[in-house]
Amino acid sequence: MRCVLVSHFHWDREWYRTFEAYRGRLVDAVDRVLELLASDPGWRFVLDGQAIVVEDYLAVRPDRRDEIARRVGEGRLSVGPWYVQPDSLLPAGEAHVRNLLEGRRVAGALGPVSRVAYVPDSFGHPAQLPQLFAGFGLSPFVYWRGSGDELDALGARWLWVAPDGSAVEALCLREGYFNAAGLPADAEEAAHRLAEVAARLGEGGDEPVLLMNGFDHMPPDPHTGAVAEALARLTGGTVERGLLEAAAGRGGKPFRGELTGARLANLLPGVWSARMPIKLRNRRCEALLLGWVEPWVALGRRCGVADERPSLRIAGCWPNGWRTTM
Repeated sequence: MRCVLVSHFHWDREWYRTFEAYRGRLVDAVDRVLELLASDPGWRFVLDGQAIVVEDYLAVRPDRRDEIARRVGEGRLSVGPWYVQPDSLLPAGEAHVRNLLEGRRVAGALGPVSRVAYVPDSFGHPAQLPQLFAGFGLSPFVYWRGSGDELDALGARWLWVAPDGSAVEALCLREGYFNAAGLPADAEEAAHRLAEVAARLGEGGDEPVLLMNGFDHMPPDPHTGAVAEALARLTGGTVERGLLEAAAGRGGKPFRGELTGARLANLLPGVWSARMPIKLRNRRCEALLLGWVEPWVALGRRCGVADERPSLRIAGCWPNGWRTTM
């Protein structure tokens, strides 16, 4: 058995606390991440697949930008590919494109951008996403919510095929993005717990089992090296501390269609119909930006007037664009 212990956190920028309250916790958490990257050469960390957390952090710690870029360049700190984690079924399709483009811009300024289509906690996914991911060169698609009874036939690893025939490998986190969260301080005790998780998730062969070491707004576990060694001794298998790129496999059976099942986790479908005045205003802003402002900005550049792309980026990111599509 091959296990990959993935250290990460999931970060809502605003939920049951204010944005600034969460940012205070974010700064503390990323400070600790950088400390562990400096002290433990084998340690790696995933910044939740969204580049905006780096912007939020660097607004308070601008002096650590070079340090972050160095860790990204070493392949030990994963940033992107999203700008902000989307609620996949709510934004317009073109908003998803702009989200990934902005994520590539922000993360790419620091180093290599993650190629994993990581969407840990979105409440379902449209059937067109494989085409979008394939266009950006993203694979695999790693997710938790959205699967229904099709999992009985597909298993945890399968091939998601879009209406146009584009396909990406999909990996369902059947026990969530937190199946290895909050490890006991004793490495042997932690290893026994993870061995049980790996045994449940392993499907045979050499496909990697992802052990997701993190949860919402949590500081990282510092002793993953000792835990990985203990787990390898206990299971006789291979245990590595890696990033989500290690999840890539050989795909599996094909599946076409949207992911709107709740077999593993509640989809919280009320988000689709709650706060409708806000959603309607957001969609109107999306339509104006994509169908009116952006074409005029492009035409203006051809005609020699001021380049308004920075203004367009500001309009798209705040207050009515990607940052409100969570």
